[in-house]
Amino acid sequence: MNDKQQSKPPEKWGTSAAAFYADCEGKTIHIHLDTGGMLTGMLLGVDRWDIVIQREDETRVLIPKHAIASIEPGT
Repeated sequence: MNDKQQSKPPEKWGTSAAAFYADCEGKTIHIHLDTGGMLTGMLLGVDRWDIVIQREDETRVLIPKHAIASIEPGT
C-alpha cells in the first residue's frame, strides 16, 4: 500500500470538516435538513453536537447536527 492509499490516522479525522466550518464562520450557509426543509443564515458557531446560525431576521437558531442532511456555503 502506498502513502496515498493509507487511511488517515485517527488524530487527523475531522480536520477537513473543522476547516470547512472555519471557512464558513461569519458567512451565510444553507443547511438542508433530513426532513427536506432548508435553513439559511450566518454561521455563528459549531460544537460537537450543534450548529448555531443567525437568520436574516436576527433570530438565532440552534440546529442539532443529527437533523442535518448537508450544508453548503451561501452565494
